[in-house]
Amino acid sequence: SIGDNLWREFQLDITGFSGLFASAPADRVVVVRPGDSLWRIAEAELLRRTGRAASVADVAALWPRIHAANRALVGPDPDLVRPGVPLTMPAPSPQES
Repeated sequence: SIGDNLWREFQLDITGFSGLFASAPADRVVVVRPGDSLWRIAEAELLRRTGRAASVADVAALWPRIHAANRALVGPDPDLVRPGVPLTMPAPSPQES
């Protein structure tokens, strides 16, 4: 079926990424969805970690760390994150603990 073909293509697409994040715990990998940005991903990650909405300053501090941790997958332009790319979330900073 078409769905099966799409699933196989998706599996093939992410196979090349497996070695890049295999050592990360499953809850620390976020797959980029259509419409996502590193800013939105950072906001959601901070909400998940703290249980409350993040401040602008906190998001502004985290998204560059996400980019740095995933530069091999994202590339040099943090505004060009592609759907389907698995991003490893950096460990919480001391301020988040």
